[in-house]
Amino acid sequence: MLIVSPSQDFLKTLPRAKLPDRADFKFYGLHHDARVQAWNTAMAEGGRLRDELADFVERPDPARLRAI
Repeated sequence: MLIVSPSQDFLKTLPRAKLPDRADFKFYGLHHDARVQAWNTAMAEGGRLRDELADFVERPDPARLRAI
């Protein structure tokens, strides 16, 4: 079984160093532009993660896998 999960290094690239969630509405309050910007940044980084996964699927590298 292969479980795909973002690394801690990836999470550090995201706003507030975490995956966005509904709690962001509470954190940002009425600062809607800041919340939208944070979510857009997270979406862009998610696209980068998607591209890395697609690259791995095309050219598997067992050295990138970690046992859990």
